[in-house]
Amino acid sequence: MTGVDASAARARSARESCAFNLPPTFEGVRAAVSEAARIASAGALPCDLVEDLKLVLSEALNNVVEHAYAGDAPDGEAIAIAMELGERGLTLTIRDRGRPMPDGLPKPELPSIPAQTEALPEGGFGWSLIHLICTDVTYRRDGDENVLRLSLGPR
Repeated sequence: MTGVDASAARARSARESCAFNLPPTFEGVRAAVSEAARIASAGALPCDLVEDLKLVLSEALNNVVEHAYAGDAPDGEAIAIAMELGERGLTLTIRDRGRPMPDGLPKPELPSIPAQTEALPEGGFGWSLIHLICTDVTYRRDGDENVLRLSLGPR
């Protein structure tokens, strides 16, 4: 399974919601980000928030694939995403059964940046970007599931 299993449930009010699953692979992440952007655009989310959504969702899902599953997800395993579009923005809830975050939600601190650009670290900026872009970020372990909630909206 490389695509996204989208089963959107839409409400006919000021709020719209949908949910879909993706395999815990980098290909699944790409498909999920495209699907989420399509849904958000169709829900009349402003273009700047759609771009924020793509960046935040890519960072969060790539972390799940790389760290929570680390390449050994059981067959048939899926990451679940719920999206709720409201009048003031978008809330994403990401659930997975991978390894828990060892120290809880990472803090929004940037890694130290060397003076010489060729010595820049390859990673370490994702959680800082997520915290910078989102209006709210929460994480909890619920039984055997990681639950990450990300809110985007006017800042």
